[in-house]
Amino acid sequence: MAKKGTELRESAKDHVVFPVVSPQEVSKLGPLVFTRGEGIYVWDVDGKRYMDSMASGVYAVHVGYGRKRIAEAMAEQASQLHYFCPYGYVSEPVIRLGEKLAELAPGDLSITFFTCDGSEAVESAFKIAKQWAYHKGYRRRYKIISRRRAYHGATMGALAATGTMSPLREIMEPLPPGYRFAS
Repeated sequence: MAKKGTELRESAKDHVVFPVVSPQEVSKLGPLVFTRGEGIYVWDVDGKRYMDSMASGVYAVHVGYGRKRIAEAMAEQASQLHYFCPYGYVSEPVIRLGEKLAELAPGDLSITFFTCDGSEAVESAFKIAKQWAYHKGYRRRYKIISRRRAYHGATMGALAATGTMSPLREIMEPLPPGYRFAS
């Protein structure tokens, strides 16, 4: 297994881009290569178990790894219609999930805009706010106010709203204009 792990780490260094981590760091240490997950744990290619502390708030694995019921539902849906462009079209699972979320949401919150991840959701919220202002005649309202030390995502708009805590900010400058911060 150690030989396979070494080969995979070397291949990853040659063929995969690692955002946020410097190429020198990846080159020196090599990436961790994970092979499976169960609940809150993941295992690397060498069989070492880790508790995944990143899944809790940043990535799309909030329900844990290895959830057979979820995997089966995903496979079933993918075998029928895995995705359809939302520009004026919809599928039954999207409608049913929208209904369920409306039941669970407080007050009169009854409409859902579906995205694939948090960064896309933040970016979409900016666009929805700007579109609303445009249609209301507020053409000069374009500023976004966010908390200075909060993480909002890795897309350009979300990164601009992230404030000072992300090492990516400096690397990606200049960022989109119009972002202000509250402490």
